[in-house]
Amino acid sequence: ADIGGSVAEEIDAVRLAEHALRLTGDQAPERTDRILALAECLEAAGEAQRVTDLLVPALDRFPAGAARVRAQLLLSEGGGVRCMADHVRHLDLALAAAGDDRVLRAHVLAKQAANTAATCVERLGDAEAWAVEALAQAERAGPDVELWRRGRILPLRSPFATTVWDYINRAMPLNKEGSLTA
Repeated sequence: ADIGGSVAEEIDAVRLAEHALRLTGDQAPERTDRILALAECLEAAGEAQRVTDLLVPALDRFPAGAARVRAQLLLSEGGGVRCMADHVRHLDLALAAAGDDRVLRAHVLAKQAANTAATCVERLGDAEAWAVEALAQAERAGPDVELWRRGRILPLRSPFATTVWDYINRAMPLNKEGSLTA
């Protein structure tokens, strides 16, 4: 029953987000946020191709910064990703869109680190470096950052998860960072 309820809630969330977007004018300032909200609901509902179909035509109209980062992160898991290179391309675009914003950079770097540590054994050193940089960016962003911008950043929820995963994959001794190479 819980699984069915969860699925029903996700479907309801998609429908509500679709209605909100439909009722939002093309030039309305909140349109970008509504598109991203719908994309996030679609992602939660497992609708990867619909995420891509929604975001790709709208992406050029998104303002620089957070909106483009959110879109690229969603697209990195979207239906248009056919291989690791597609995934990495979206993460690279998200990192470029983040500019100097520490919270946005932390989010992208954390995702890069986690995905690389889990999927690319030959790039474990990169994963470790990104995890360490993500944590540093998140710490420098400070506690006054809006919760939605902080809440989904891996280093803030579990600061050393990606680094520990990296150490496990490389059988690196704890507290002896850099003693093994990828």
